Amino acid sequence: MTWTAFFSQKDSSQIVHLVRKYKMKSPTTLFGTLCTCLLLVVSCSKPTIEADILVQNGRVYNGFENQESNHAIAIKDDKIVFIGDEGNVTIKAKKTIDATGLIVSPGFIDPHTHADRDLNKPNTSHNLPFMMQGITTVVAGSDGDSLLPAKEYVD
Repeated sequence: MTWTAFFSQKDSSQIVHLVRKYKMKSPTTLFGTLCTCLLLVVSCSKPTIEADILVQNGRVYNGFENQESNHAIAIKDDKIVFIGDEGNVTIKAKKTIDATGLIVSPGFIDPHTHADRDLNKPNTSHNLPFMMQGITTVVAGSDGDSLLPAKEYVD
């Protein structure tokens, strides 16, 4: 099989010219070099992450390490899909939050609250005082009583 089977006569003469110019042994060497370059370019491209929300520039505390980091956090469908250096990936987000000067951390759990007194009322059930403190989970009824019907679930 010859190169002319794939290229026109003009293309073939240009390939031969490149082979001679760069002192390659054959057009196969040129083809191999071009494929290697193409593979290198493709492998160096950054992966793309689709997200609903991207939080950038915050002081991130992950709950495991003592030191803060400056990582991007991408969220899609209420799940964290990426935490890390934004320079390593391309993130396409519907909404971006600039958290400069703010702390970003996992939600806190408050194991001893009387939040059940507010959770059963429609105008306070959003639990905003806790949310504003970063508390995303509360345990109610910790004193042995509750306004919620816990007795139905206890033997």
